[in-house]
Amino acid sequence: MANVHNDTLHLETLRRALATRFLPALGYRDYRTLWLATFFGGAAASGLIVARGWMVFSLSNSSALVGITTFAAMIPLLVVPPYVGLLADKLDRRTLLAGTFALNLGHNLLLAILAFTGTLQVWHLVALSLVNGIARAALMPTAQALVPNLVPSRLLLNAVALSSATIHGSKLVGPGIVALLLTISGPGSAFLLCTGFYALGLWQVLRIETASTGRVDPAKSAVRNLLAGLTHVYHDRALLALLVLVALHCALTMSFEAVLPVLSRQQFSLGGSGFGSLMMAVGGGALISVLALAGVENGRARGQLLLLTGLASSLTLLALAAAPTFGLALLAAAGVG
Repeated sequence: MANVHNDTLHLETLRRALATRFLPALGYRDYRTLWLATFFGGAAASGLIVARGWMVFSLSNSSALVGITTFAAMIPLLVVPPYVGLLADKLDRRTLLAGTFALNLGHNLLLAILAFTGTLQVWHLVALSLVNGIARAALMPTAQALVPNLVPSRLLLNAVALSSATIHGSKLVGPGIVALLLTISGPGSAFLLCTGFYALGLWQVLRIETASTGRVDPAKSAVRNLLAGLTHVYHDRALLALLVLVALHCALTMSFEAVLPVLSRQQFSLGGSGFGSLMMAVGGGALISVLALAGVENGRARGQLLLLTGLASSLTLLALAAAPTFGLALLAAAGVG
C-alpha cells in the first residue's frame, strides 16, 4: 500500500510540474474558458468542412463545385479580419466573440434543417459557406485579440501556443465524428453535431467574466487606423515576409480540400469516411508542426523552418495525389498539414 501511495504521489507531483511548465496559461479561469471555446469552435469548423464538402460532391459529383464552395468560405479571410480587428479594439471583445459563435451556430442549424427536410441544394451550401466564412473570419481575430486580456504578458506566448495547438488538435475530433455520422445517419446529423459544438463554444464564451477592449486613437478614423496597421507591417520586414509566405501558401496549396472527396471516392472507394480520415491526418500533421515550431526559440531558425515546411507541404501534395494505397495517402495528408 505504501508503494501505491508513493507512486500516486509521484504521478501527482509530475502532473503538477508538467502543468506548471507547459500549461501555465490554463491556470487562469477566463483563458481556460476561452481555450475550451476555441476547441469546440475548431471541432465544429473542421467537421463542417468535411460535411459540407462531401455533400456538395455527393449532390453534384463535381470537384469544381467543391472548390467554389471552399473559395466562398475562404475569401472572407482576406477581407474581413482587418475590419473586425478595428471593431475588436472599440467594442467589448467578449460580446463580439459571442456574436460570431451565435452566427456560426445559426448557419449550421439552418444546414441541418435543410438536410433533414431533404431540401438541401448545392446553391444553399455555396451561399451559406460565404456566411460561414464571414463568421469564421470575424471569430479568429476576435479570439486572438481577447487572449492578452486574460493572461499576464509573461504567459502570452504560452497562451497563443496553446490556442494554436488546440485549433489543430480539434481537427482530430470534428472530422472523425462527422465522418462516422455521414456513414451511419447522414448529413443532417453531421450538421447538427457542428451546431452542438458551436453551442458549447458559445456557452463557454458567455462564461468569460473579463470585459475588454483594445486601444485605438479616437482622433483617427477607421481608415487611418487601418492604414497605420498596414504601414507598420510594410516597415517590419520579418512580419511582412511572414505574411507573404502565409498568403502564398494558402493561395497555392490550401485548395487541396476540394479534391479530397474525389480522392476518397474515386481513388480509394471509401466515401465520406475516407474524406474525414484524410482531414484528420491533415489536422494531426498540423498539430505536430505547431508543437515542433513552439520548441524552436531562435527566431531565425524558426523562420527557416517555416519556409522549409511551407515548401514541403507543396511536395507532399504531389505525394498525396500519387499515393497508391490509403495508408500512404494518410501519411502524405499528414505531411500536407
